[in-house]
Amino acid sequence: MSCIISAVVAQAAWADETFEKHQPAMDARTAADEQVVEILLAPLGAEGQEGESRGLIPMVTRLVQNTLSRVPAVKLTPPGKLPELDKRFVDFSALASMERLALIDLKNQTGLDGVIFVSWRWEEASFELALGLVDLRNGRVHLSRKFSEPFGAVLLSHIEEAIEGFAISIRRSIRVTIQVTSEPEGCEVFVNDQPVGKTPQTVELRTGTYRLRVEHEGYRPHLSTHDLSDGDRLELHAVLQNPLAARFLNAPPGLRVDSRELSAGYRYVFVNSDEPAWRHGHSLLLDGTLRINDWQAGLRFGFSAFESHQRLDTFLGQNEGDFVLQHNLIQLMALCLYPVWEKYSFAHLKLGAAAGLAWSSAKSAARSTDKWTGAADLFAQAEVRLLRSGNFGIDLLLSLGFSYLGELPYLEKTFSLFGEGEERVRNRHMFGPTGSAALQFKWYNDIF
Repeated sequence: MSCIISAVVAQAAWADETFEKHQPAMDARTAADEQVVEILLAPLGAEGQEGESRGLIPMVTRLVQNTLSRVPAVKLTPPGKLPELDKRFVDFSALASMERLALIDLKNQTGLDGVIFVSWRWEEASFELALGLVDLRNGRVHLSRKFSEPFGAVLLSHIEEAIEGFAISIRRSIRVTIQVTSEPEGCEVFVNDQPVGKTPQTVELRTGTYRLRVEHEGYRPHLSTHDLSDGDRLELHAVLQNPLAARFLNAPPGLRVDSRELSAGYRYVFVNSDEPAWRHGHSLLLDGTLRINDWQAGLRFGFSAFESHQRLDTFLGQNEGDFVLQHNLIQLMALCLYPVWEKYSFAHLKLGAAAGLAWSSAKSAARSTDKWTGAADLFAQAEVRLLRSGNFGIDLLLSLGFSYLGELPYLEKTFSLFGEGEERVRNRHMFGPTGSAALQFKWYNDIF
């Protein structure tokens, strides 16, 4: 037991030294503040084994002093510094049984904001400590707890945490608390143009009007002004807009780009042409559009490659010859769609039109020809959402309509008994009903 008392005395001396180091800094801080929280340490109660129990009094006193010295704008008043100690400050149970208004009146009479009660009983085989914290300013018992765990570092840390939280809660009741969070995190916070740190950030200030600025490089800053009184707690969550979103938000009505779409799929056209012999058109479609308000506008790219056959009369007989042509068709058109029905964002029905240029070619074994011409599509399109994750979505597109593929060139060959037949260039307008299926990949802007 004597070893424990020696350790207690040593730690008490260390705490006293630490307190002396912290005291001037605390005084310098509190002198500049308008209001200081004054907390009384009631006389300590020590029972049980006389020497060991009373040997803890200096250590507990220094522990409380050291804990409160770490809390700005808080002053500890030992019982010996009061001219006359009110009897109610000696018994925790008497003070805890008082009504709220009576506690507040006691604060007004004495100028004390809170009282700390610490007592313990140390027997040979057990140790029990009672901690009582009374908030006079707000008229309530902050904590009443008994600790029965062995005396040691763990118990002391629990006492420190409780007393520090008690002092902070009283201080916040006579100050204002500003808690700032942001998207994105790590933004600089300024209060009345003075930097206070990066988000997430919590600051305590005196009553007054405060201008808050939250800023981050590359983002538009958040600005706000608040009138705050004692006990107010402001929780500010600032969502900063990135440059892209800011540009969209500032765009004139009707010109804001809401999303970007890219679709890839297959298109079928029933051509039913005899010359050249082409019945069924199969092509790849790529569409890239921007959603501008209600409209979609962009470009359409189509590609098709097919083979046609022409039957020829030869010396072997009628229609015994086969003239083969290789065709390529490339389309590049402006595309526009408008919704005529929408079910939230899950399903849409749109009318679409496309117009532009088409390049087509025909090639035989002997020669080739090509031509630029116009092309157009008119169709109705149904969209169904398959997936949405954050600002990304995938839709299924199904469309029916009418397609004009352009004026396609081809070669026509005739048979000659005296040599190779002549190949003549012909042109024919190609059009017919069409249907397509595609997957659309959609990127919504960050502000949606």
